[in-house]
Amino acid sequence: MIFKFISYDIKEGTIKYLGKFFIVIVLTIISCIILDKKTEFVTDIFNQHWGFAESCLDIFSGRYPFKFEWDSVERFELPFTWFLIFFFLAYCIGDYLNKDMHGFGMQMMVHSRKYSTWWISKCIWSIFTTVLYFAFIYASVLGYSWVKYGEISNERHYLMYEMRFGSGNKFQNITTERLMFLIILMPVMVGILQTLLQIIMSMFFDATKNMTVIGGILIISCYYGNPFLPHGYAMVYRYFSDGSGTKVLEEAFGIKYLAILIFILFIVGYFILRRKDILEKNN
Repeated sequence: MIFKFISYDIKEGTIKYLGKFFIVIVLTIISCIILDKKTEFVTDIFNQHWGFAESCLDIFSGRYPFKFEWDSVERFELPFTWFLIFFFLAYCIGDYLNKDMHGFGMQMMVHSRKYSTWWISKCIWSIFTTVLYFAFIYASVLGYSWVKYGEISNERHYLMYEMRFGSGNKFQNITTERLMFLIILMPVMVGILQTLLQIIMSMFFDATKNMTVIGGILIISCYYGNPFLPHGYAMVYRYFSDGSGTKVLEEAFGIKYLAILIFILFIVGYFILRRKDILEKNN
């Protein structure tokens, strides 16, 4: 029965709306083009191009927490590529769960009389959709490199780093393994957490309200550097000090913290579903 639910959700909630993913593909390609243009003087000198991990670093770099000071001329600037990546994820998830609660999916749950099967299926669907979403991002980076340069490379360019970020920059000594960890695992985990939160909110609100809440969370996460704001763990900058004593996030704590939050949302969503007593209303 569970496989029937999952296959239905993937077909109706993901495959049916694959056109939405075109937005993030375009966004990723534009981001790669902008990176090449704004660092053209660097790449021309070395006659090389940025590798896969380096392009993804630009996408998921985020920003340092904003420090407000009355006499400071610094302004808060939103990292638009990072923001749009997670905002479009919310758009791709949409309000499928809300529609399914009043459609054929709910009929399947009423027929099976199992809350747990329906909810587990929705969680698996949300994880699958999120992973697919980020897979499109990484595939777009690889595709851009292949089309423009005729090759796919993950080579690190330390001298190019130095010219772009300055001598002794924070990214120059980061290992490739750690960089891949920060640009793949952490954003995907944050995306899964965001999606679970969104499908829980879908039990009460429509897609517009859900995306408004997600957008607000993203802006707050960009502004503040609190380690308990989950989205901060999807910003590579947050793992390095800005030189002013800013607290640095830690991968070890982050992965445990995100995993615990994902588990909590899974349990909370199930109990909220039961409390709504949807089956009785649909009989």
